[in-house]
Amino acid sequence: MLADAVVELAEFFGAHADFLNPAAAIPEPVALETCWGEPLPGRALACRPWFRIASPVEICMDDAPAPAVFEDIDVLAAPAGMLAELCARTPKLAAPEFGIVAFTGVGQTPLTRDLRDRLWDVWRVPLFEQFRGFQGELLGAECEAFAGLHFDPTLVQWEQRGGSGELLLTSLRNLRHPVWRLATGRAGRVVEDECDCGSPRPRVVWTE
Repeated sequence: MLADAVVELAEFFGAHADFLNPAAAIPEPVALETCWGEPLPGRALACRPWFRIASPVEICMDDAPAPAVFEDIDVLAAPAGMLAELCARTPKLAAPEFGIVAFTGVGQTPLTRDLRDRLWDVWRVPLFEQFRGFQGELLGAECEAFAGLHFDPTLVQWEQRGGSGELLLTSLRNLRHPVWRLATGRAGRVVEDECDCGSPRPRVVWTE
């Protein structure tokens, strides 16, 4: 493959097995990381993630969980699409004490400004985006400065695709399904300046 070649989304999803590296070990369940550090503060609830999460996080896999499930939780973590479904279906859910982690990823529902506003209207707690890979590996995480998604440049590379603004993703975190310069379908830019949170790591800023 040429160094400047791009793997299109349709190509990747249409021939997913072609990207499998059978020599790589099946990854262990990922931990639920938050900007509050470890251990997680209190009771954390993860709703229907597309990847496995390690204990002690409680997992709710029901597509229509009862409102009582959300009582007395400290952290709620779920795909952005699931959060949208929850607030549309049951707009009076109890708010978590610390905040919400919204999972996004390639091919997943994006956390747009409009969706952020809708989730704020329901829960009125801080909302932090985490961009996750196909095995749940963390590829970018929003901090309390809300100035983009920080990433480790030794393990994840983001680059713009020509003049389109679409971001291409190369990750060394998932050796089971390695893919170089994967088209994400999302426009954005990479910021190298030090963040207001004090982290020197670069970050991805989406453009809508």
